[in-house]
Amino acid sequence: MTLFLILYVVCGAVFTTWFLKSALARRDGNASGTGWAFRLMVAPSCILFWPALFLLYRSGAGAETFRGEWRNADLRVRRRHGRVWALLPLFMILLLTLALLLRTPFNPHP
Repeated sequence: MTLFLILYVVCGAVFTTWFLKSALARRDGNASGTGWAFRLMVAPSCILFWPALFLLYRSGAGAETFRGEWRNADLRVRRRHGRVWALLPLFMILLLTLALLLRTPFNPHP
């Protein structure tokens, strides 16, 4: 399980580096003039949700999907977005459970 998490984070970091350097400016015109502070602020979310961002980028959805103008967006992208939001609470519960299972036991008298 630990190897999977390490691999997930490494793949996310590689994808995030590429996405923030080249793909984000091409996908969203509003993000083209942003500095390193914005990219540093968005990087943890990109690492965490890199599979969804990869699928969104690969689907060819335009910049309107990033800005939230869903009327003209492709229906497949809207469905995928709905699935991600439906699975997000389950992922958070799984992450919390994993953190509780992997914590070190509290010993008040060492």
